Parts: sequence; structure tokens; C-alpha cells
Amino acid sequence: SLAGCIEQYFLQSEQLMTQVRLFAQQGDNPMAGGTLLQILPTSSEATNVAESTDFAHIAALTDTLKAEELFSLEATDVMYRLYHQEEVEVFTPAAVKFECHCSRANTIIALQHIDKTELLKIVEEDGDIKMHCQFCNKEYCFDALDVETIHSGFDPDASPTKQ
Repeated sequence: SLAGCIEQYFLQSEQLMTQVRLFAQQGDNPMAGGTLLQILPTSSEATNVAESTDFAHIAALTDTLKAEELFSLEATDVMYRLYHQEEVEVFTPAAVKFECHCSRANTIIALQHIDKTELLKIVEEDGDIKMHCQFCNKEYCFDALDVETIHSGFDPDASPTKQ
């Protein structure tokens, strides 16, 4: 399931215990929503036994949530219903926005780790080197002159924003 894949990702990649519950409502007013529960690390030993026990307890409470509650109640009401006997801290909401941190300078740094001869061979075969960010879809192109510049002690932070 999608929820299982997300939980597995956080466990393997971030070493964070995670519970994801996803809900969908079909019909005249289709909606989708869910919960994501995680232990936030407080130290390098973030997943000790006490935290695991607390996580299991909170996860069991979260499992009682029904789709109807999630779709019809305010988030604060849902949290009160689930966790009113627990110590809960509500953070200020932050807008979710798309943000990619790729840049020409970052691609130059990556190219500096590849042998100049290999890069020039790619330029000779393909006309240039294209680096494509699969997150934001930007493409960065480099020709033979760029390769020479990159491998001559070039400072990527002083680079023009050529794309």
C-alpha cells in the first residue's frame, strides 16, 4: 500500500518510526486525507524503548480515527478526540509549497567529480552535457568550454546563471 511504502521509507532512510493512515471519500464530494505520526528525534538515540512504547500507544489511539471524523471535523477537534489525555503541542501551520534546491552551481560541483576526459568524450558524442533535475524538470547544459572552465579551478558560486 502507499501508506506502507511511506512508513518503510521513513524507517529505512530516515530511521524514524512512522505510522501513515490514508482515507478517501468518493461520491458527490470526493476527498482524501490522512495522518502521519512520527517520533521526532530528541537525541542520537531517538528510538529507545520508552519512545517505542509511547509511539505504540499513540499509534493505537490514532488507529481509532474514522474517515468520517477526518473529513467532517476541524484538525484541532480530531486531535482533541484522539489525544485529549496526552500532552499535545500544536505548531503554527505552514503552507506547503513546491521548492527545488537544484542549481547550476550544484551541477557544476557534481561535474567537478567526473574526469575531464570523460566529460569531453560525452560532449564530443552528444554535442553537450545535459543534466536534468527530475524534481523540478530544469535542464542544465554544458559544452566543451564549460568543461574546460569547470576543471580549471572554477568557483561555481561565481558562475553566471546560465542554464
